[in-house]
This record gives sequence, structure tokens and C-alpha cells, in this order.
Amino acid sequence: MFRWTISSVSVLLLLILPAGCGFFDDPSQPEGHECWTGHCNIAGYVHDFQGTPMKDVKVLRSGEGVGWVLTDKKGHYIMPNNIPGWRYCIAPGDSDWTFEPEKRCYYINENLENQDFTAYPARIFWRSISGRVEDGEGNPIQGVVISVDGMDKDPVETDENGDYIVEGLISRFGYCVIPSKTGCTFEPEERCIENLDISYPYQNFTAICP
Repeated sequence: MFRWTISSVSVLLLLILPAGCGFFDDPSQPEGHECWTGHCNIAGYVHDFQGTPMKDVKVLRSGEGVGWVLTDKKGHYIMPNNIPGWRYCIAPGDSDWTFEPEKRCYYINENLENQDFTAYPARIFWRSISGRVEDGEGNPIQGVVISVDGMDKDPVETDENGDYIVEGLISRFGYCVIPSKTGCTFEPEERCIENLDISYPYQNFTAICP
């Protein structure tokens, strides 16, 4: 006895439907029909909140057919063999991270690119970087702007004692603190920490001002 399967139904539909025709039509679907007569791909990138590509993240597919793929060294993934007109959800799966968005769901009728995800640590520990800015004779320099490279944060300024502190930095990531003040140069030009596993004090600078 012949048994109908998903693949046999798909082949039959592809044989009887003219090019450009859809099936399981849904009024909320977009206009394009690039892959109605074949299988569509879903592709995108997974990176952390600093923009670093994440390798070997499992991207899961649910809905009308389950499956998974791994991201490559560039954080890129391609989920192939999605049947046009069917509804799918894709989501990264890694217990050490949360992702934005959590998942993406749609009725597919065309190849989809740029279906990206941004990862954040599932357990966030907040750290800080602090220090002092002085001139060559040890006098504190007030009003030095300290910028942070590695996270979208507003700069801070040194106080009357030349002290600064940058708080609210997510642990396990790398950051650089960079001083600036009109007419001054600094030694060193920046201080970088590759893995902020603890809070780092004593990240001091010497200001050379005219």
C-alpha cells in the first residue's frame, strides 16, 4: 500500500502547481514568491552584544518540520529545506546565553537573509573599572573624560581628586578605557582588559598638559 509522506505530498504539489503559485496561502505573508517551486533558505548571523561572531551555536527550527544547524566561525548559519508556504520558527539554543530576539517566526515563501540574533550572558555579573588621573608631579586632574570602548555607555569624568569609576560593565568581556581632555595627552593612551572577570581598580593615567 502506498503511504503519503510529507516529501511525496511536496513533490506532487510541485508537479501540479504552476510556477509562482503558492499553497497554504496566508494573507499576512509578504508579496515575494522567489521560492514557491523549491525549498527556501533561512540565513543570518549570531553575535554577542559587542559584535563578536559566535561559533558553534545551535540554531533550532520548529513548526512544520524540526531541525538544527550550527553557526560557522563567522557566526553565520543557513537553515535549508524550508517548504514554501509553511510556518517555521527558528531560535538559537545555548543555556549560557539569552538572545534578542528569542525567536523568529514566519510563513516562508522566499529565501530570508539577515535573520540575526544578538547574545547576552544568561547570568550577568556587573563589574567596574576605576582609577586616577594625575599630572607628572602627582597633582590630580579634574574634568578628564573617560570613554569606554567595548560597550555602549556614556563617558564619565574625573572628580576633584582626579578619580573616576566606570560601573555597569558586564563580566567576561573585554573593555578599554580612554582618557581625553582638550590640550592634553596621556600616558598610557588607553588601558585595556581582555576579560573583565573581576572589578579592576588602579587603572591610572598620567596627563601631560601645557
